[in-house]
Amino acid sequence: MKKTKRSLREHFAHIPVFWQHFLPMALILTLTILLQILSSARYANIMANTMMEREKETFFLNAEAFRTDIQRVYTVAESLDDAGEYETLRQIADGKVSQMGKRVALTGLQKNLNTSLHLLNLPAEAECLVYFPQADALIARGEVFPNPADCFSAYVSYPDQSPEGMLQDLANTKTTGFRSGATIGETEYLTVVLPPMGTDAVLCVLYPVDAFAQRFHMDALPKTASFLLEDSGGTILSLGKSQGKAMKLSTSLWGAEATLAIPMEYFYSLTASTRNWGLLALCVTLLLGIFLSIGFAKAGASPIRRLLSSYVPSDDAGETRNEIHRLADLLSASREAEQAVEQVLSAGLLSRVFSGGVLTVEEEKRLTEAYAMLTGSCRVAIVHTAEGSEEFGQSGITELLGEHLPDEFAALTANKTETGILFPDTSDALQTLATVLDGVNHQLNMDGLSVQCGVSAPFHGVHSTYAALRQARFSIPIRESSFIEVYSARPDGDDRPGVLSWLTHERLYQSIMKNDRKDTGNFIRILGEDRYYSAAEAKEVFYNVRFVIRSTAGELLLPLPEAESLEYAEELRPKENFAVLAQLADTLFDRMNARQETTAQNALDAVVRYVQENFRNPDLSAMTVANHFSLPLKTVYAAVRDKTELSFNEYLTAVRMKAAARLLCTTAASVDEVGRDCGYPAQSTFYRVFKKFYGESPNRYRSLHLETEENA
Repeated sequence: MKKTKRSLREHFAHIPVFWQHFLPMALILTLTILLQILSSARYANIMANTMMEREKETFFLNAEAFRTDIQRVYTVAESLDDAGEYETLRQIADGKVSQMGKRVALTGLQKNLNTSLHLLNLPAEAECLVYFPQADALIARGEVFPNPADCFSAYVSYPDQSPEGMLQDLANTKTTGFRSGATIGETEYLTVVLPPMGTDAVLCVLYPVDAFAQRFHMDALPKTASFLLEDSGGTILSLGKSQGKAMKLSTSLWGAEATLAIPMEYFYSLTASTRNWGLLALCVTLLLGIFLSIGFAKAGASPIRRLLSSYVPSDDAGETRNEIHRLADLLSASREAEQAVEQVLSAGLLSRVFSGGVLTVEEEKRLTEAYAMLTGSCRVAIVHTAEGSEEFGQSGITELLGEHLPDEFAALTANKTETGILFPDTSDALQTLATVLDGVNHQLNMDGLSVQCGVSAPFHGVHSTYAALRQARFSIPIRESSFIEVYSARPDGDDRPGVLSWLTHERLYQSIMKNDRKDTGNFIRILGEDRYYSAAEAKEVFYNVRFVIRSTAGELLLPLPEAESLEYAEELRPKENFAVLAQLADTLFDRMNARQETTAQNALDAVVRYVQENFRNPDLSAMTVANHFSLPLKTVYAAVRDKTELSFNEYLTAVRMKAAARLLCTTAASVDEVGRDCGYPAQSTFYRVFKKFYGESPNRYRSLHLETEENA
């Protein structure tokens, strides 16, 4: 058996690609068309049966919908029974109500009737009669009848029954039933009489025959279809006349039998066109399929042949195997190149993580598949290069590290001065890293370079890598100390907690950086809740929170020596230990606010000093000062007001005028030169402002003050 399969496979390997494409496609297409032709009759019958089932389902749904429409009319009786006017009608039989009161009560009930019917799903032309036998009264949608016989003599006509007989028939109604022959004007109606329910009023629904036919979709059926409604008394309603063999559908409507007859020819005529067009389409498809098979076969073989002619050596042109097998050899030879590209893409994702970037869920999954160590406990190391490494290049240092590190280590350039290393959390791996760094430092010393390395605490998963990178950067030793340092929560290095998740770390870090004292305190207290974790886990979280506070203070260049000596107290509950952390955060916020106040005061002094030094600039304004210091405009105004008790324009004018007065009295410069030197290019503006400030013109001011000095 195996030998037979092998011989068939070898024989198939010699068939050209064109025929491998064309023959199966042509064969499958031909078999499909033959099967379709043989099954077309069956297909037409199935379609006809499907249409019959659909019509049957539609018929019963329409009948049920008609029942529901009529049953909803019972709510009219309930609404009339609750109306106050109905009590008036109860007193009519006792002679306590006049004819005027009777008409008023009937008018009120008619209003309630119209309101209730408006909410029902009845046709617009449908009429509803409410007969009150005890009060001998009747109301309709558009009229009230204190004498109910007037309704059946002047409004609704029943040719086979007198008004008195109709009233007697309604009064004796015990079950729901149909009445035939009703007309209002020229419109024919089907009457449905509803027996009293909860009240002595009899409801009579006049349903238009045309609406009844539309309810059962008679307008969508052929003219040869018929509808018959019969009860024990005979035919109530007859629509159309069925001819020939027909599908009959029957259901019961309150004791009457409703029958819909649809000719079978109707269903066969619907499917005939489908069958005929289907056969025609199959013939066309057969012809098109043959041409398409030829075209696709050529199209499928042509690219492969061009590819082989481009990449396969010329001495392989006489190869007896077909193009597919020769292409398989070419693809197998390129698998190593594909794996190399995949490694480059994965390294790019890890490089983005080392640079502080965020990955999507798919990218995290891809990175975890490429670096399986991320599924377990691992560490991150940041190798920092001292100044002067620009000429050598950080990528060169990364390449040097990659040559000496084991295969399970991943080394990538993070930025111009740092290389990130991902490695498993084992003592052997940490020792290997230290040995390699020592050797690299010896090699770099010849070029006057050196590296220092900080190692994070252990962590799990891609989402914690960012927080671990911050720990590693925080642990980078200074030049005078050792070249590698592992992050430790305690100075003696005995306790090395894991890393907080990226979200928890970033949430706490952002709260501190935004100077949000309340949010930071609440978040630290939530982390200290006893019910969240065991004592050992609480201790680990404690040192991680202390690290975030301490490293953030380092980023802000704020001294926080209290963090170095703060240790977890085993004798205290976690909540009490975290309360101490909240106090440490408060200390950091106090120092942040103190520095901000000092910085704000310096900004005020700098604004005033800038105006004093640049008043000669004619374009000087509050906006130019704000742009120079990158401050809001209102801060500039507030700074001048706080320091001088003057507005910005008043202070600028005062500085310029004092300088102009000094120049007028101490130099021989002309008034125009003095004005230009004080920021007034236009002579007229300088004269106007000077006179307004000193009460006299510049020339007069100069002459008066020079005379005063000479007399003195």
